[in-house]
Amino acid sequence: MKPAFSAESSARILSHLYGYQLAHCLHVVSELNIAELLFESPRPVDELAALTGTHAPSLYRVLRVTAAAGVFEETEGRVFRFTPDATALHGDAEGSVKPYFQAIMGEHSHAFANLLHSVRTGETAFDAYYSMDVWEFYGKHPEEAFRFNKAMAGLTQYYSHALLPAYDFSRFRTVIDIGGGNGALLFAILGAYPTVYGAIFDAPAVIPETEKLILASPFQDRCTTIAGNFFEAIPIGYDAYLLKFILHDWSDDDCVVILRNCAEVMAVGNRVLILDSVIPSGNYPHAGKYTDVTMLACTRGRERSAVDFRQLIEAAGLHFAGISDIGQEEMYLIEAVKA
Repeated sequence: MKPAFSAESSARILSHLYGYQLAHCLHVVSELNIAELLFESPRPVDELAALTGTHAPSLYRVLRVTAAAGVFEETEGRVFRFTPDATALHGDAEGSVKPYFQAIMGEHSHAFANLLHSVRTGETAFDAYYSMDVWEFYGKHPEEAFRFNKAMAGLTQYYSHALLPAYDFSRFRTVIDIGGGNGALLFAILGAYPTVYGAIFDAPAVIPETEKLILASPFQDRCTTIAGNFFEAIPIGYDAYLLKFILHDWSDDDCVVILRNCAEVMAVGNRVLILDSVIPSGNYPHAGKYTDVTMLACTRGRERSAVDFRQLIEAAGLHFAGISDIGQEEMYLIEAVKA
C-alpha cells in the first residue's frame, strides 16, 4: 500500500526547494554588490553586468528570481530598482545581514551540503569537510573571519533594536561582553546608558581590531578590552556578564565550564545575561529550529529549550532568574544570578 497522490503536498514541498534556489540567487547578488549599485540609482541589467563583470543574460535570470521575491523590482526594459527589503543586503546599512548571508552561503554551505554526515554520525559536518572546526578555520582564513565578524556585528545591530527597549541596563555600573567581538552590542548599551562602563573580552587575535573601533567611537573613556579564553578564566569585577550567541556554539559540558567560570568571579547579586534562541515545544515554525540545524552542521553546539538553560545555569552554581521574550524569536534574554 502507498500514499494517495496529493498535488497540494507536492506543491508545498516544491515551494521549500524554491527557497533553496532563491538563497543561492541572493548569495550571488550579495557577492556582486547589486544592492549597493541599485541604491545609487535604477539600472538596466546590461549596465549592472558591465559594472560587475558578469554575463548579462545570466545575471538577468538571477535578478528576475530576486525581484519575484520582492528584494528588487524589475521595470520595463529589464531595469532593476532598489526596494526596502534590499536594505538588508546593503553592506553599509545598519543591521545589514549581507555578510551573514555570505558566510552561510559561502564557507558554511559545504557543511549544509554534508548535513547527512552529521545526522548519521553525530559529528559536525563542517569539521568533517574542512578537517578543522569552524574557529580554527577562521583563524586560518582572515578574510572570511573579518566577514564573519561583520556578520555578527550586523546581526547584533538588528537585535539591539529589540533588546534595548526591553531591558533596563541602568541597574548596572559595569558590563562585560564575553566574546563581544567588535563591540557592537556593548556600544549600543553604552550609547543608550551614559552611566554604564564596559569591557569587551575576547580572544587575543580579535582585540586589536576592537581597540581600533573603540578609539574611533565616542566611548573611549567608558570602554576597554581584555584578551583571554573564556574556557580558562573570566575577568572579575563586573555587575553584568553578557553572553550573546555564545552558548549555542558549544556542547552542554562546555557551556557549564563557561558559566561556572563566570560564577567563580561574580559577587552576590551579579548577573549573567544570556542572549540566545529558546526553542519552544510544538510543531509550528520557529527561527531557533532553523538555527539549531546551523549549529548541528557547523559547530558542536545546539539551540536549547527553557528547561535546558535552567539545567545549565544550575549545574554551574548559579540561580536561574527567568527568560524574557524581547520580541525577536531568534533571541531571548535568559538571566542567571549569583545567589
